[in-house]
Amino acid sequence: MKSSTNLHNPMNKQFLIRVVVSGFIALLIIGFTSALGLWQFAQSERVDIQNEVLNAQPVALSQIHESESYVQESTFARRVTLQGTLSCDDSLDLRSETIQGRLCLFENSNDLPIVVFLGNTSTGQFEAIPLTIQGRLQPAQSYEPLALGQMPETSLTELNIHALVHHYKQSLYDGFVIVQSITSDTETLDVTIDEELLILPPAGIDIRNLFYAWQWWIFAGFTLLLWVKYVRDEWRKHAESL
Repeated sequence: MKSSTNLHNPMNKQFLIRVVVSGFIALLIIGFTSALGLWQFAQSERVDIQNEVLNAQPVALSQIHESESYVQESTFARRVTLQGTLSCDDSLDLRSETIQGRLCLFENSNDLPIVVFLGNTSTGQFEAIPLTIQGRLQPAQSYEPLALGQMPETSLTELNIHALVHHYKQSLYDGFVIVQSITSDTETLDVTIDEELLILPPAGIDIRNLFYAWQWWIFAGFTLLLWVKYVRDEWRKHAESL
């Protein structure tokens, strides 16, 4: 008779309600934080990001890169399109360890000009006329300020954004575009580039995202421990009241 009475005791019902409600809330928190941890872990193992970038459809440069910001790692080697006019009157010869050829200035419509790499391609017929350029976005190779005596006149050993601004004497887009094709109203010129020389987004384990994943899982475990402690304390209070 005592056990039957205890089952209908209001204190028993209150205890069960508190356990069930707190368990449901804890389960929601654990599920949410565990899912966030799994998502962060998936982001930390983006070994396929380079292939995604290389195979992505071309987009307008302004859609993925703001004119006054650094080129983001996730956009390295993205195919971009530019519309404007090409000017090679004041071109530079680039002789870096990775790429060698000619740099020209592209007057990007409604935005800052950007330097484009053309290799040794002859582009005389495309200068000073409306064009659409498609190419791969790349970061500048150096951001180190150069002394006045080190400023280039006709050639560069590395693509330094400060040297480019000094040479062209105007604000420029950060980074540059390696040209793959040039299209005018009358013709299209395809430019061959060696994709092995492209700077690609870093692949492999991203330590920052990995730490975020562990952080969310630790929080999920902490939530579980708090719920267990809460149930244990409530059970003790309930047992003492019997």
